[in-house]
Amino acid sequence: MTDVLLVSEGPNDRAVIPVIIEKATNQKFEFSYMPWTELRRHRITGFEAKLGLALAVARLNSHLGLVGVVDADDQPKVRIAALRRAKEKDRQKLDLERLPTALGEANPELEAWLLDDHEAVKKALALPAQTKIPSPFECKDVKISLDELISKSARNENRTERLCEIAKSIEFDKCRNSKATGLQSFVDDLKNEFV
Repeated sequence: MTDVLLVSEGPNDRAVIPVIIEKATNQKFEFSYMPWTELRRHRITGFEAKLGLALAVARLNSHLGLVGVVDADDQPKVRIAALRRAKEKDRQKLDLERLPTALGEANPELEAWLLDDHEAVKKALALPAQTKIPSPFECKDVKISLDELISKSARNENRTERLCEIAKSIEFDKCRNSKATGLQSFVDDLKNEFV
């Protein structure tokens, strides 16, 4: 089992992203977790520098790979571009062993990836077939839209467990906006790095 350092935004990411990683690669991983905010404690600013430090931490702790995911929020493609620059700089260092590194940007946030497969949402939340699931780009706020759907569910799990159930039900080819949400690029990078 490959030991991977996951660097992402928060507790829901910590639970949901591993499900997406294992589904995309069809492999099991052991995950260690570090939030991006942890890297700020080292007075590191900017995602390019943060990924550089995260890669150093991964190597120091003998992780066999790193996965970094950011939310685009209101700056699509800015953060992922910085992460990709850092990855490329790391790959150019001849004295370092290549560390598999997959990067993703959820546009605008992780919940957009989950909302994008309407059938997965209905199945995981046990919602009626006629329930309207909004496109991630029809919502003012994807978190609020998903929470409204969760509140209609008869299932009793907490929010994080419900998000994981949706992730387990996702079929990537049924995601209608996977290029725009960043999910397709993330899945492609996972396959390139870990499969």
